[in-house]
Amino acid sequence: MKPLTLDDKAKLESILRNSGDFLSEYCFSNLYLFRRKHRYAVEESGGCLFIRGVSYDGLSYVMPCCQKQLASPEYREALTAQLSQVDMIFPVSAKALAYFGEESFRFESMAEDLDYIYAREKMQFFPGRRLQNKRNLLYQFLKYYPDHRTVDLSETEAKDGAVAVLERWQSSFDSEESTDYEPCREALELYDELGLSGFTVFDGEKPAGFLVGEPIQDDVFAFHFAKGDKSVKGIYQFLFSTAAARLSEKFSYVNMEQDLGSLPLRASKSSYLPDMMAQKYRIFKR
Repeated sequence: MKPLTLDDKAKLESILRNSGDFLSEYCFSNLYLFRRKHRYAVEESGGCLFIRGVSYDGLSYVMPCCQKQLASPEYREALTAQLSQVDMIFPVSAKALAYFGEESFRFESMAEDLDYIYAREKMQFFPGRRLQNKRNLLYQFLKYYPDHRTVDLSETEAKDGAVAVLERWQSSFDSEESTDYEPCREALELYDELGLSGFTVFDGEKPAGFLVGEPIQDDVFAFHFAKGDKSVKGIYQFLFSTAAARLSEKFSYVNMEQDLGSLPLRASKSSYLPDMMAQKYRIFKR
């Protein structure tokens, strides 16, 4: 077993992206950027590759590199053998549970683990009566900031602006440990190396917000980080709508990832009316 490093990208990225599920953990950038929080490591056993980690609530786990690999009895045997060294297998999608017999395993799903999934068009247009408030905020942004500019994060101006927004955003919190500041800052620093996608929004010359994401499956795009200046009315609605509009039509869904049990974050993500919640199961040996 060895700690996850940037050198593992070439080996793991295509395997993770072919997992065939919505789950946000099956993405090299997510694993790498949160490697310190979860103590991610790469494990090879019996010719099979796994990821080891520690959950936010302190349980050790082993993660299959691809949900599709679970169809192989040999891979499942090597995976379940890891349960002698860790607390659980995680995360496993609902459809992959069929590979694990209930006589030998028990399953748990926790609300704070679930990913929020939205139709791409919903995040672009905020349609319908229940999303009228989101549309109004988007229109207010367009009305009050007619001189806004959107600059791709491949540009130095945009990266510098995103860092400035992130620093202002972090200043309202007591510590970096209580937020995703460190992974977000590293995502901006390693934007090109990780193959990320995103943009910064400027009100004239002042940066107002930014969004960073990437494809995690053929038709699913994840919004990894979105930070905005709270004094700019409608900035988050503009970020989400613009990001969805920039996507190719091959992307049917946007994954806004989990809420980590944060009630304000849960309320915010729920307010956009997710089309589904991607279940993540924890598997324990009976």
